[in-house]
Amino acid sequence: MAAGGATVTVAIALARALTGSNPATLILNVRNQATVAALPDEAVIETVCRVDATGAASAGRFPRGGSGAGQRAVGATAVIDTPW
Repeated sequence: MAAGGATVTVAIALARALTGSNPATLILNVRNQATVAALPDEAVIETVCRVDATGAASAGRFPRGGSGAGQRAVGATAVIDTPW
């Protein structure tokens, strides 16, 4: 794959989804907005999102005290958290 190939592919899928021509599920950086209960809503997280003409929204939630996998995800996200 050429340099930037994956980034270009995601950018095209994102543009198509936002214009309403092809809704998509993508991994994006978005504001937390209660996706990970242990983080503030304004934190930026990388997560699976459903994207369409209305925008991007997290496709799932990690409740406080959830599964072991959710606990590990919360720990990793807290390290890279950068509020805007």
